[in-house]
Parts: sequence; C-alpha cells; structure tokens
Amino acid sequence: MSLFRRGGCCFARARAWILVGASELLCAGAAFSQTLSTSSAEQRIEAIQASIRARDFAAAGGLLSAFNMEPAPSARAWIVDAVGALAPAKGLALFEKALSDRDAEVRGAAVQALGALGGPRAAADIAAALAAEKNPGLRHAMAFWLGTFKDDASVEALDKALGSDPVASVRLQAAHSLKWIGTENAKRRLKKAASDPDARVRGLGHE
Repeated sequence: MSLFRRGGCCFARARAWILVGASELLCAGAAFSQTLSTSSAEQRIEAIQASIRARDFAAAGGLLSAFNMEPAPSARAWIVDAVGALAPAKGLALFEKALSDRDAEVRGAAVQALGALGGPRAAADIAAALAAEKNPGLRHAMAFWLGTFKDDASVEALDKALGSDPVASVRLQAAHSLKWIGTENAKRRLKKAASDPDARVRGLGHE
C-alpha cells in the first residue's frame, strides 16, 4: 500500500504488482490502446492496472504519451506507477513532471517512482521538491527516500527539514534518514536534533 495525507485524511492505493497467465497477457496487450482512450476514468485505470499485472512492457510508450492528456488525478497516478513498474529507466522525465503535479496523489506516486529508480538526478529532484511541498505526508515520504541516497544534496535537504519543518513526524523522519546515511556530514547535521521540541527527535540527537 502507498499511504499519504491530503487535507488531513489518509489515502491508500494498492499496487497491482502481480503476474498473470498468458491469456490475460494477450487480452491486456490487445485491448490496452483502445481502452486507454475511453471517456471513463475507471476503465482507463483498469486498463493501466491490467498492463502492470500482465507485465505488458509494450504499453509503457503509450502510457508516457497518455499522461499529458489524462484529466483524472488517480489515472495519472496509476500511469506513474505503471511506468515505474514496466520501464523505470525511460520514465525519469515523466516522474519529474508528475512531481510538480497539482494533485498530491500524483506527486506521491512520483516520489515513490523516483525513490525506487535511484541515482543522483532522482535524489536532486526529491531534495528540491521537499522544500516546496505543502503536504506533510509527502514531505515525510520524501525524507524517507532521501535517506536511501547518501549524497550531499540529500543530506542538505534533510538538514533543512530537521531544522525547520513544522511537523514533528517529518523532522523525526529527517533525523532517522540522516542517521541511516551515516556520513560524517550527516552525523554533524543530526546533532541539531538534540534541541528539537519533540522528545522523539531529541532522542536521536543524543545518540
């Protein structure tokens, strides 16, 4: 499940990362292009989910093109999920575009896709987005993924979040991520946690 908060409510979207039989693979591939152009958002989402289940790698190109024309936020989020599952190396530009989407669900899918993709550019993208993101759930997710990169840009972004984010859970995740990175630079930045108003964050600063 992928969890994040929008407007104080928790949203979850299950991922369909399962393989299916050959018959469904053929059906999904044949019907995908036609179904993706339907006027029903539910049918488009079903087609995207089918492409993931069937591991329909040929669908990735159509998904990349469909994102810019897709009006439904949930369908855009599923497009990001599908490209992340089927052709992540080809999806970097899409993930970056989705990271600035007006809808939090789409941005959340982009954060997950970039985090799973990895690399210096993905790290820089998430680090830059963290400072501007208004959704605390997404800031938490960004702080988590930055802890997996272990580069200077990630340490800098986490240091800023630890020192200034108004939400304690985000600061706590930033502190955890700095601890995971474990470089001398990260350890030095983590020391500021010792003066945090939240006891959980302070505890990490004293370790």
